Amino acid sequence: MAVEMVTYPFVAGEKGIPFAQLLELSLGGKKSGEFTAESGRRMEYLFDDSSISITDHGDETFVMGAAVDEGVAEFVLITRRLNDRQRHPDMFAAEFVGFALMYLEEMRKHVTSIVDIWEQPSDNYKQFFQTYNISHDIVGAARSTWPGRTYARFGFVNIEEADVILPQDPMGPVWATFSKPTLVQGKML
Repeated sequence: MAVEMVTYPFVAGEKGIPFAQLLELSLGGKKSGEFTAESGRRMEYLFDDSSISITDHGDETFVMGAAVDEGVAEFVLITRRLNDRQRHPDMFAAEFVGFALMYLEEMRKHVTSIVDIWEQPSDNYKQFFQTYNISHDIVGAARSTWPGRTYARFGFVNIEEADVILPQDPMGPVWATFSKPTLVQGKML
């Protein structure tokens, strides 16, 4: 199944990352290097057969990365600073998720599920517990988060109670696994 790229605010000379250019470089054999994002910021990229990362050269606080192992992908998406909430002018997480999934498919790494970890003080952690504390619906709370909504756009819609692991202590992380439906004996699961 081909993965469609998400449209996002890419404005040449103003903001965004030229993902098509990076894909062309990586498939042509240039798996790492630097490039200038549309805002003028210097960025570094590193691709291999099962992972991809993009980092702001001048501020390594900002990073977008993805790795896959045996069909399970994990993303690191830090596009805003926690302390001052400054947003990176070129990093758009949903666009990166789509690009990374497409790249991994090109590398013949079939992603069947995505594991996400939400820790304090992240917005995803807060969103999960705001919804969960009201509804007591662990699956609905996981789906309400930005990752839950974003991964669903790429076909990762399956999640059950057993796919969400609540923290063992009050400050611990939440783990959630979103999967693609599978076809078993002619039926979608």
